[in-house]
Amino acid sequence: MPISAPTERKTMSSYDEDLPERRKRGAFDIMSEIIANIPPDGIRKTQLAYRSLLDYRVFERYLEIMLKDGLVTYDDKTGKIYATEQGRRFHEQWKALKEIVKKTKIQAK
Repeated sequence: MPISAPTERKTMSSYDEDLPERRKRGAFDIMSEIIANIPPDGIRKTQLAYRSLLDYRVFERYLEIMLKDGLVTYDDKTGKIYATEQGRRFHEQWKALKEIVKKTKIQAK
């Protein structure tokens, strides 16, 4: 039986956006990405950890920080996580800052 080439899979993560220079995500990148993966109608914890490409234990640590800082809320009744307005603002501002840095690096070369 012939071995087929691996198929390209589409991820919801921006982890590999800087290829070929693969890098680890920083804390702000991870928190921003978690927020980006939260739909308006909320999402369950396990699904969000999966979409964000995080180990569940690592995800739980970030979730705890984000809840404490008011970036997300958790509804005990539905078991869903929702992004707050502050969380959405954080995500947009972090994305904009990364774009500025990216453009500056290109111009500096």
